Parts: sequence; C-alpha cells; structure tokens
Amino acid sequence: MGVEAQSSQATFFPLRRHHLLKPSHNCDALKVIDDVLGLNAQGALNYQLSLCARVRDLSPTFIRESLDRRAFVRTWMMRNAKPIFDSLKSRLSEVKIAGQH
Repeated sequence: MGVEAQSSQATFFPLRRHHLLKPSHNCDALKVIDDVLGLNAQGALNYQLSLCARVRDLSPTFIRESLDRRAFVRTWMMRNAKPIFDSLKSRLSEVKIAGQH
C-alpha cells in the first residue's frame, strides 16, 4: 500500500521540511536542525553554511556557542563526517539503547 502524490508535492515536501523554501527565524534554529535530522558536515564552516541557508539572521557564533553550552552533540561517523544534532534526543537514544541490553 503506497501513498499517491503529485510530482510537485513529492518535490516540495523535502524542500519545505528542510526549510529551503522559506527560511525560519533565528529563534527556531534548533528546531530546524531537528527537522532536517541533524546537520552533517566535515568542517565547521559547512555547518554554518547549511544552517544559514535555512535560518534568517543566524549569528556567526551560533553553532560554536550551542556546542559550548551542549545544546548540540557532535559525533564522528564514517567518511570523516561529523554530524551535529539535538543533545536531548541524543541522551534519550542512549538511554533507549542501554535499556535494550
């Protein structure tokens, strides 16, 4: 059983979900990161560029400050990618995984 959608709906859904059609406000930056399921980058500038495309008037120090106050978690993955995502969800995932052992 599948879902039927017009091609324009299929095209615009990820653009809208990733905040690329209409940038969000600065106060919604954490929600934007959550909506796109984390930012994936191999360098700090790439995080900034990715988020600047999605959030209006983003402070140049937003990512560094968020990492410093632990609002984000930065991990290391394959291909030397270093995604960042919401630290609360990271902790909840760790608890869930630990509970499965």
